[in-house]
Amino acid sequence: MGVIGSGESVRMFYSAGLTTIRTDGNLLTDKRIISYEDLGDGLHIYSATYDEVETVNLYERGGPITDTDIEVWLRERDAFRLLLSAEDGGDIRFISALNDRLPQESRLTLD
Repeated sequence: MGVIGSGESVRMFYSAGLTTIRTDGNLLTDKRIISYEDLGDGLHIYSATYDEVETVNLYERGGPITDTDIEVWLRERDAFRLLLSAEDGGDIRFISALNDRLPQESRLTLD
């Protein structure tokens, strides 16, 4: 689908799509954080290298049937959001993997 680049390796992935991953996805690669969605007019891809991330904020904590929604704020551009499954702590694992790639001052902490 053209979401990741040649030679880029996926580390974490989540899609809220019910029947296909083509409708949306959120992923970490060895180089970037990426969110994509199909809004009916084509695929919209939002991404940033880890050093472009200024901060990550919790927008809404997920529950048994809702996803956790986080905002990724960038140094030189607008923010984008990631949806992460809260089922079986998937959101916590994803955020932890993201935090491992970010400087301390940019990390999201969940209390």
